[in-house]
Formats: sequence, C-alpha cells, structure tokens
Amino acid sequence: ILRITPDLQKQDIIHLPDTLKPLNFHSTTIGEIEGKQRLFLPANNDELVAVVSLDGQLDFVLSRPEFEAYQSEDAPYNPTDTTLVDNELFIADGYGSNYITSADVTTQEWKSIFGGKTDDATENGKFATAHGISVHHHHHHHLIIADRPSSRVQQHSTDGTFQQSHTLPAGSWPCGIDTIHHDGRWLSVI
Repeated sequence: ILRITPDLQKQDIIHLPDTLKPLNFHSTTIGEIEGKQRLFLPANNDELVAVVSLDGQLDFVLSRPEFEAYQSEDAPYNPTDTTLVDNELFIADGYGSNYITSADVTTQEWKSIFGGKTDDATENGKFATAHGISVHHHHHHHLIIADRPSSRVQQHSTDGTFQQSHTLPAGSWPCGIDTIHHDGRWLSVI
C-alpha cells in the first residue's frame, strides 16, 4: 500500500503483515474507529475485509458475513468496496452475491444486509455488480452504490431502503463515485 503526501511529492510504502501481503485489495477506505484512523481493505479474492492501522498493523478481519444469504457455499462473497458511517462499515459485494452488508466496527459484529443480484438493469434495490459504495454528500445516512453493468448509481438509506436511481450513459460501467464541494456546487466524479 502506498502512502502519498497531499502535494503528491513524496511516496512511501505502508508495510503489511506477511499474512496480508499476497491478498488482492480491491479498494481502500480511510475511516476512524474510536479516534484512530484506520484503513479498510476489501480483499475480493479472499472473502474478507482487513482493518489495519495507518502504519500497517492488522487490527481485525471481517470474514464472510453470517447472514442467511451467505450460508450456502454456492453464494460467493467477493467484496469490492467499503464506506464508514459512524461506527458502521458498509461493504459492497460487487464480485460476489451483490449484497450490501454492514458490520459494527467497534463490536466487529454483522448488523444488516440488503440488495442482492439482478440481471435486470432497471430493477431498483438490487445490483448487477454493486461495485463501489460511498456516503451521499448531503444525506450522511444515505449511500450511493455504483452498479457497473447497469450503467447507473443507486441511492439507499443506511437501513437499505431504496431512494432513487440515476442512469448514466450506456456502457459507462461505473466503478465508484465520490463528491466534492467546489465553488458553491456539489460535483460528483464517477
């Protein structure tokens, strides 16, 4: 994992424990647990999310969710992205069963699940590939989820309630979404 200064002038490596080195981390999220900054690293090929300190020390691992939807060995769990809302980590299972799950980062217990797989690009509340996830810029308890092959982003409340869908140009295959407030306007990068 590379750490780069805000001015992009200096890079250094965050060394991970040997057990984490061979894993394919699909994305990185920075968040805070009990006043300490942490990295949330979903390893899509290894069915886990590693939580590490900014100096690379492993805090804990969230492995395969305990929900009924994941009890069958045929139900893949391949997390691609995470976002933190208060003490709740939301995980997009974009290369797996396409659920959005959440876990309490202080107790390390699973909390909720919503979504699931669909092949219908117009079916709201489910995903063809729930690839990226972030917090809505205006509604802190709303999530925005990039649904790649459906060329759209969906908005859900943190309790899983579908809010709305935004269609993108056909073939755009969004990986994720982020927002910034610039010159009095909110801009999204998809």
